[in-house]
Amino acid sequence: RPVKKERTELLRHLEIAGVRVVDIIPAFERAKAFGLLFDPYETHWTALGIEVAAHAIAQRIDSALTARAILRDTRYGVIDTILKTRGDLLDRVNKNGASTWYPFPVKRVLCPDGNLYRDDKKSEIMILGDSYVNHGKWWNAHLGAQIARLIGHPTRTYFSLLANTEGPCMFRLKPAMFPKNGIVIWAFSSRVLQYHLGSPGKN
Repeated sequence: RPVKKERTELLRHLEIAGVRVVDIIPAFERAKAFGLLFDPYETHWTALGIEVAAHAIAQRIDSALTARAILRDTRYGVIDTILKTRGDLLDRVNKNGASTWYPFPVKRVLCPDGNLYRDDKKSEIMILGDSYVNHGKWWNAHLGAQIARLIGHPTRTYFSLLANTEGPCMFRLKPAMFPKNGIVIWAFSSRVLQYHLGSPGKN
């Protein structure tokens, strides 16, 4: 079955179950004219892709923050920085084993005291996901940092390679890591549905 159809059905069932859904594909469609959203050397978002996703999520959870009386009084800054990195696709396409570095622009988030952003392990806002939510964390520029900057409240990221396919089950496995009266953002990509459901010919 086509992934697009399955994604639509999944989002519909989540909404019926009372889960707030943020479909970032429309936002990506609008933003793709302004730059690359996926790194050509990476299987992950660019800084623009992360920012577009963060904006969509921040707007969607606005009322939930108010309902839970979560303070939004932290003023974060941002530094546009160009770093050098190697994309995770290079090892797969570069047969001779050469180390190819390329410039990678990021938006590094700053705390009000001027220090680079760090997740707050006690934050009521938890972001659960795979490498997409962790990408750029070592540069203080990941999805959680950008959401924190936009909503004015720190977040914390729980990164697991199993988070996409087993995200809902993790509450039963590790309930203590979830906020008691906060917000959990389970971020996953459409590729999860493809891997989970198999090829169209098998369904």
